[in-house]
Amino acid sequence: MFKVGSDWTLKDNDFPARDDKLVQFVRMHKTLPGHGYVKMNEHEMCVPLGMLFAPPAPPVSHELQEVEQQQCEKEDRHRKKQKQAQDETNAREVENASRRHRPVRTASVADSATPIMCSSVHDQNVAMGFLCEEPCGMDRCKNVLQQHLVKVQASQLVLNEQGLFAIAPIEKGTVFATFGPLILCNDPAPTGSVGNYRFPIRPTGGGAKQWYVPKQPGLDQHKAHWINHQCCHQHCNAEYMQTETSTGEFRMVARATRRIQMGEEIFANYNNIGDETNAFSMPNCMCCSCRNKSKNP
Repeated sequence: MFKVGSDWTLKDNDFPARDDKLVQFVRMHKTLPGHGYVKMNEHEMCVPLGMLFAPPAPPVSHELQEVEQQQCEKEDRHRKKQKQAQDETNAREVENASRRHRPVRTASVADSATPIMCSSVHDQNVAMGFLCEEPCGMDRCKNVLQQHLVKVQASQLVLNEQGLFAIAPIEKGTVFATFGPLILCNDPAPTGSVGNYRFPIRPTGGGAKQWYVPKQPGLDQHKAHWINHQCCHQHCNAEYMQTETSTGEFRMVARATRRIQMGEEIFANYNNIGDETNAFSMPNCMCCSCRNKSKNP
C-alpha cells in the first residue's frame, strides 16, 4: 500500500503548520511498528502511518472531460456494431439451419395465427402437422412417409383392378403413400396427365385454388395411385392431404383416418380433397353407397 515515492497528504492536528501538506513516502521504520519516513520540503521525518491519507484527485478540465466522453461514446458505438454484426451472423446461421430442416407445409396449418414454440425440429413438425423430411433429432421417427407399410395387389372391390393393401397395422394419422411430383394444369384434362387425377391446391393455404395433376404414373415410390375410391365414409380408411416439400414443390399424400388392420384394402373418397367436395366425377362407382342408390333410385 505504502510504495516508495508515492504521494500522501499529512493530517497532523498537533502541528497546524504541516497539516494538509503533501509528503512523499520514503520507507518503513525498521523497529517502530506502524511508522514510516516521509519527505517534506527535502526533510525526512518519522510519522505514524495513520496520519497519511491519499491526496485528492486533481481537478479535471472541461477539455479532458470532453475527450473522455468522446472516447466512451466511440467505444459504445464500436460495441454496438460488434453486437449487431454478431446478431446478424446468428440470424443467418438460424436461417440456414431452418432451410436445411425445412418441414413439409400443409394448407390446413397455414391459416393458424398462433405461434407454436417447440424444443426441436421434430416437435415443431408434429405440432404443426408437418412431415419430417430430414434428420429431426428423433430416433426412429414415425412422422415420415412410410410406404413400406403398404403394397399393391388385386382389389377385392373393383374387378380386374389393382388396389392398395396394408401389409402391417397402420396407425391413425400415418402418411403411407404419395402421388409423386405434381404439375400445374390449366386445362381440366391436360395432355400428358396421368389418369384422371386432378387435385385442388391452395399455394398459400388460403389463396386462389389451382389444379394440379400427377407428373408420373403409379411407380413403386408413388403408391397412392393404386388407392381405390369409396363414397361410403364407413368404408373409407384414408384421406388425401396437401403438403409441400422442402424445395417448395407441392405433393398430395395419403393419410390414415383410422387404424388400418394388416391385410385391409385402403380406400379414400376422391371427391373430398381439402375443401373440395366434388373433385372427381365417378359415374361408374361400385362402392356400397352408389350400389344402394342404383338399386333404389
